[in-house]
Amino acid sequence: MDSRVAFAGFLLLLALGFILGSNNPVPGGVDGAVQFNQDGTFGGSGDWLHFDYVNGRLGILTTDPQSRLQVGVPDNGVYEYIQIGADNQTPPADDCDNESEVGRLYVGDEVGNGRLFVCSTPPDGWISTPLS
Repeated sequence: MDSRVAFAGFLLLLALGFILGSNNPVPGGVDGAVQFNQDGTFGGSGDWLHFDYVNGRLGILTTDPQSRLQVGVPDNGVYEYIQIGADNQTPPADDCDNESEVGRLYVGDEVGNGRLFVCSTPPDGWISTPLS
């Protein structure tokens, strides 16, 4: 199910609750938990996705994110990774030509060598380092 449809359904149920006399609809989950459709009902788990709305931070598998986006720490030998798709191209220069694009990451291939590209402060553009 498309998340927009699920969210629209949630809003409809919320509105129906007010129309039918319920003044205190209760969302699922705990404070900071991101709401999601769980077996046809709205649930939330602070353990899976947690939004720290005071500091504007999102945690995946952590309820205490220390950065804007933090993936949980290793647990029982299972490591939490961020995976970036790779292809065999150099990123376009116009995808890294202004301040709002600084910090973008790209894994690509430049002349047959795997490279990590990082968008740097203009006018530097993409800087890269070999991965092997």
